[in-house]
Amino acid sequence: MATTRRKGTAKSKTVREDESKLRAAAVCYADRILEGILLAIDPSCVSSSSKPGYAVFENGEMIECGYLSISYHPDINVRL
Repeated sequence: MATTRRKGTAKSKTVREDESKLRAAAVCYADRILEGILLAIDPSCVSSSSKPGYAVFENGEMIECGYLSISYHPDINVRL
């Protein structure tokens, strides 16, 4: 069964170019991602209700993840 796009949902040229760049970067770093240790951090410093998080990957598999406890009182440039 083939999937079809509904009208108006075609990807824009910019989105396709961005996806292509992301794919190229992932291929470039594939060995490091799949055969090493990678730390991913989501800063989520938009508001005090959002929590920054992290994930640790080893050999392409997530081994740990969670939230980071930080004070929201300093300015954002200090928190980052």
